[in-house]
Amino acid sequence: MKKFFSVLLTVLTAAVLAFSLTACEKHTHDYAAVWSKDATYHWHAATCEHTDEVKDKAEHSFYSGLCTVCGYQTADYPKGLRFKFNPDENAYCVTGLGTCKDTNLVIPFEFQGLPVIGIGDKAFYVNTSLKSITLPDSVTNIGDYAFSGCTSLSDINIPDGVTSIADYAFSNCTSLTSITIPDGVTSIGERAFYGCASLSNINIPESVSVIGDLAFSACTSLNCNEYDNAYYLGNETNPYLALIKAKNTSVTSCAVNENTKFILSYAFSNCASLTSITIPNSVTSIGFSTFYGCASLSGINIPEGVTSIADFTFSNCISLTSITIPEGVTSIGFSTFYGCTSLKSVTIPEGVTSIEENAFYGCNSLKSVTIPESVTDIGDSAFAECNAVETATVHATAISFIPKPNLKTVVITGGTSIGYSAFSNCTSLTSITIPEGVTDIGDMAFFNCTSLKSIKIPESVTSIGHSSFRSCSSLTNINIPEGVTSIGNSAFSFCNSLNYNEYDNAYYLGNENNPYLALIKAKDTSVESCSINENTKFIMSSAFEQCSLLTSITIPDGVASIGSWIFAKCSSLKSITLPDSVTSIESYAFYYCTSLTSIALPDSITNIEMWAFADCSALTSIILPDGVTSIGLGAFRNCASLTNITLPDSVTIIEDSVFYGCIKLTDITYNGTLAQWDAVAKHYLWDTNTSDYTIHCTDVDITKN
Repeated sequence: MKKFFSVLLTVLTAAVLAFSLTACEKHTHDYAAVWSKDATYHWHAATCEHTDEVKDKAEHSFYSGLCTVCGYQTADYPKGLRFKFNPDENAYCVTGLGTCKDTNLVIPFEFQGLPVIGIGDKAFYVNTSLKSITLPDSVTNIGDYAFSGCTSLSDINIPDGVTSIADYAFSNCTSLTSITIPDGVTSIGERAFYGCASLSNINIPESVSVIGDLAFSACTSLNCNEYDNAYYLGNETNPYLALIKAKNTSVTSCAVNENTKFILSYAFSNCASLTSITIPNSVTSIGFSTFYGCASLSGINIPEGVTSIADFTFSNCISLTSITIPEGVTSIGFSTFYGCTSLKSVTIPEGVTSIEENAFYGCNSLKSVTIPESVTDIGDSAFAECNAVETATVHATAISFIPKPNLKTVVITGGTSIGYSAFSNCTSLTSITIPEGVTDIGDMAFFNCTSLKSIKIPESVTSIGHSSFRSCSSLTNINIPEGVTSIGNSAFSFCNSLNYNEYDNAYYLGNENNPYLALIKAKDTSVESCSINENTKFIMSSAFEQCSLLTSITIPDGVASIGSWIFAKCSSLKSITLPDSVTSIESYAFYYCTSLTSIALPDSITNIEMWAFADCSALTSIILPDGVTSIGLGAFRNCASLTNITLPDSVTIIEDSVFYGCIKLTDITYNGTLAQWDAVAKHYLWDTNTSDYTIHCTDVDITKN
């Protein structure tokens, strides 16, 4: 019986084993992609339930202490290499050779159990001993200057995961003869391979969308592909991806290959005989100084795919007469058209946002310029020495960059302000278009535009600055919109050709609805009286200056502003009443009104400007209303009959020489306390050459010191 059970057990065990083997034969194991390893072997372990299963088990293949298959490192690896932890990626970058003495260097996959993903900026900069470097597939980034100046480096691989080659990455690697750029790289940085004098073979994959300036310059041994007077680099599928340079500087024409995407820096530089070049629509990038000094080139087409025109691209193309910049361009570089002395017109399309410094410097045949509203940044001297410009279409913010000596016609396309001295001394200007939306015409904006005959100020304008149209001697017609709330002094002075509107001994400017908005001047200096129109808001500076016979004037309540020198030297004017709408007594307003004995200042007045009542020798007393905060330089200077004046406690500053020469001044009534009076800022010589006066404060009287 025992024998029976023993035989039965053996049979059952064999059956189970047979079943197990049959099941395993039908099962496909899953294996990890990552290597498992120990000190001797590496392998791929099963990830299914059969964890004892392995494949690809083999002994390590060491090179300088590193297994080149799995990345296992011996105890003495990496022999002094420097690493930097990147917490964002939870990985390491190599930052330098450190104490490592290897000249044939293998970079590890891992360091301290984490992947190595990059070569840092200047990691091996100017290391002249390195001969070869093997980079692991884990590396995805090669930094600026990473291998620059490695003059002995002859062999290096670029892993498939790398997407960009940084600026100067391999510059001046003079022993490097060949390199393969992997598919997937999208950008090659500035001077990436500059000065690689032994480099004979390099591919540029189709994936590349950006090649930086001088990327392959001074690579004197390159095997290039040739097509119609030019040399190219590319790949097996497209050997003409990048035009590197002209065959020589004596070429007269060139048809760029239809599959070309890039024309690189200096490609046709100083090709002085080049008269014709055809650029296909496939081209998206034209590099730095590409056509610099092409003295015979008179015209060129820039394809629609080009988005920027680099620095110096057409500099000193002295025969270039016109150029069309495509709609896709967003920037025009430094000195791009510098010295293009035959260029007559340029239209900059919408979409351009920046025009760099010196972009059109010295284009002294340029007569027409159009700058769109999209341009937000214009560099210094962008249009300097373009003194032939006659017509400009520009946004208000670009006005200051347009040369003025021969400017005749200007169309302003937008903006809110025409700035200080924007067209000052544009003596050839005959036509200007100001759009709705402009609210401010700045000080001296059109000063001395002696050829300007007519101008329409839009309804949106609220402010006209001082001297804004001063000395526009040919100006005959101008409107002042009803919405204007301020007009600066001398805004229309010496505009001797203006057609005015006349009303009772004075000339006016205005608009169709109100032709009397601004009183410009008296009919002549012999007028004896004037009743100002009831619709007038402004009396301009010097309006009645030297009207020595004027004895009577009526100023209506609507007048909000009276200008400087308005009644200066009106030696017969004895009294005047100002309306409550006036807020300031401007400088020299009543200067030398030697018969003026009294004036009633309205409560609306807040400041008395310099020399406002100076030399009013008959003025005996005056009350400054509450609200006045400042009394300007020499405001009452030489008022020899002034005996008393009342100052409000709102005054905070009394300027120099305010009461100089007031030799009969006996009483200053100050409507505040002594403490308040002491707090008033009184400038040097404010009360020099006066009589002995008493200041009557609300709490005490004090005498002149």
